[in-house]
Amino acid sequence: MFAKKYPIITVALLSAALCACQSTTTSTTNQNSPNVNEVAQQQYNGPKARIAVARFTDKSNDSRWWRKEIGEGMADQLTTALVSTNRFIVLERQALDAVLSEQDLAVSGRVSAASGAAYGEIEGAEIVVVAAVTEFDDDSSGASVGSGGFIGDVFSSVSAGFSGSHMAIDLRLIDTRTSRILAATSVEGGSKDFDFTSAATNFGGALVGGNLSGWSNTPKEKALREVIVKAVEFLESKVPSTYYRYNSDNTIATGHSAPAPLRVTAKATGAKTAVANTPSVTVPTHRMPHYEKMDLAMSRLNLVCLGYLKNQPHYEEFETEDVKYDRATVIALTEYQQENKLTVTGLADEKTKQSLDNTQCIAKTNKSGLESLGSMFKFN
Repeated sequence: MFAKKYPIITVALLSAALCACQSTTTSTTNQNSPNVNEVAQQQYNGPKARIAVARFTDKSNDSRWWRKEIGEGMADQLTTALVSTNRFIVLERQALDAVLSEQDLAVSGRVSAASGAAYGEIEGAEIVVVAAVTEFDDDSSGASVGSGGFIGDVFSSVSAGFSGSHMAIDLRLIDTRTSRILAATSVEGGSKDFDFTSAATNFGGALVGGNLSGWSNTPKEKALREVIVKAVEFLESKVPSTYYRYNSDNTIATGHSAPAPLRVTAKATGAKTAVANTPSVTVPTHRMPHYEKMDLAMSRLNLVCLGYLKNQPHYEEFETEDVKYDRATVIALTEYQQENKLTVTGLADEKTKQSLDNTQCIAKTNKSGLESLGSMFKFN
């Protein structure tokens, strides 16, 4: 009744209420921490450490949000942030397959020798960063007002404008020569916002036009930004000073010494060589029954999904009879077993397969893809 009799006053009061909501409810955890650009502006011209970001995996046990591409995107963001600090020589690992393909193309003779990518000159990282998302909360909250009509609709839309995100990741710095963990920590980020656009979109666009896409300008983006900034700060403070010994051109900086040379030892066969910082790998060659081949195939798919097998497509076509172990798969299985405190066998044994299945990585990715498709076509 009041709204019908005094529509202008009603709208004015509601606008004031919305402005109050925006000014008093917006808060971001650790507002005093610098953003990535501020970190980049901190001048540094000293020796650099050689580092690579291996992967981001999901250990949050929340199937609503994770998919492989999100982990790759997080790794890309951390990689970019590390480059911006000017403290590291950052080696590409997320797109290494593209680099290798270009080198293979040059070696094949299909491009000119003068312009082809050099073979055997990929630089190695002395430190790799491994990360896992352990917590992720993304929700909408707010008090609903139980009145009907225009006022009820507006306040219902206001409640949809409140949203918050919280994210936590575990980080480990690993020496690639010894596999020793140099440092480990957990970092968290969070935000709580009132967003006019979200409220207006819920109300049908009557208050403010436009909508949001992906994580851009959302609490999720703010939480991720805070996590990345804290991760960079941790890496800067925890990488031992002895690793900062390179100039930008990869030469040894003045006053610093090169790492001990790798010991190269010939194998008994004389056909290949192994270097000290490459783990000794025994590739099983036993005859596998059909069920074991199926277990290996499914384990490989999960390892690809989780990011342990980098240079493989998300799904691979295979004939069961052709499935067999290879060096990359054994290494990936070994890493997964070590990180999840399983008996290290390098094999797709029963406990390892069960643990991989329990991650539900493939199911989560499929569900996320279907939800995205449904959202695109407005399916419920």
